[in-house]
Amino acid sequence: MRYLLLAGVLLFGDPTSEGIRAFRAGQAREAQAAFAQALDAYGKQAPASAHYNLALAALHARDWEVAQHESAAAVEVDAVTFAARAPFLKACASSGLAEDAARFAAAPGAIPADWDLAIARGRAALAEYLEALQAREADWPEARRNAERQLLRLTEWERSRSAAAPARQQASSAPPAATPRVAELLNRLEAMERPPVAEAAAPSGKSSKERDW
Repeated sequence: MRYLLLAGVLLFGDPTSEGIRAFRAGQAREAQAAFAQALDAYGKQAPASAHYNLALAALHARDWEVAQHESAAAVEVDAVTFAARAPFLKACASSGLAEDAARFAAAPGAIPADWDLAIARGRAALAEYLEALQAREADWPEARRNAERQLLRLTEWERSRSAAAPARQQASSAPPAATPRVAELLNRLEAMERPPVAEAAAPSGKSSKERDW
């Protein structure tokens, strides 16, 4: 994720400043703790940037639930500045939760129904990536690539679910149709003059499991 953390002058002893220093040093857990302290200090008057900072640090610390919650809080406080940024962070967190669910579903002893959770979370992530794309007038390569990768992952997981299901259940295990909102956004994405999903994802050198943060 290339966004700079939002803060004023860096001051020693200030939780936000300490969080930024830790984040820049690659210490995501320490940054998350510092930003959480800063958020607590603000209380109910916390600015959207405080929620956003915590969400970004939590995302890099792989604390998906906190990243989801705080990115949603950021856009609630400032729906203009964070109209695209917050859904993007939330989508990355949803994608992380989906990947965790997919690993569980692929583990020995799992049942075909375990793929349902991974697919549901993956669809949520896709909808959020597309929401972020629609919030920007200009192209957003990172969000677009992530949406394309999420489509690939969903296809893989649906195939895995079908392969894991007993033959007699495969007819009834087809994924439900996309919600009208997701279908609408997918149609808009496809209408953009871009290469097919598989071709668009390949040049970056990243697999469908990776994300642009």
